Amino acid sequence: MTDPMRKTCFGILADSVSEVVGNRSLVYIAVKQAALTGDISKERWADTLFSQVSVTSRRRIRSAALEKAVAEQEVRKQGEMSVKQDGEAVVADLQKLFGGARPVF
Repeated sequence: MTDPMRKTCFGILADSVSEVVGNRSLVYIAVKQAALTGDISKERWADTLFSQVSVTSRRRIRSAALEKAVAEQEVRKQGEMSVKQDGEAVVADLQKLFGGARPVF
């Protein structure tokens, strides 16, 4: 997994853990530490603490994380679309400037 993707995933997980078990729990702190560092030992620590969370809470965390991931995906898609649209506008402007194809009336 690429580093920006990894940070995004751990960030989503940390936010979801915070919503369900609170931001003062050791699980949240461990997941947040894993998100901020690239240290594999922090990831193991987070995994160990996360496995101690009740099944019900893990299901709620999963649901919250999936919702956040879908929302993040939509935001990224919208960002990509606006970049493409902006790029097309620039190309159209350059065609006018340099005498590209003109519409026939």
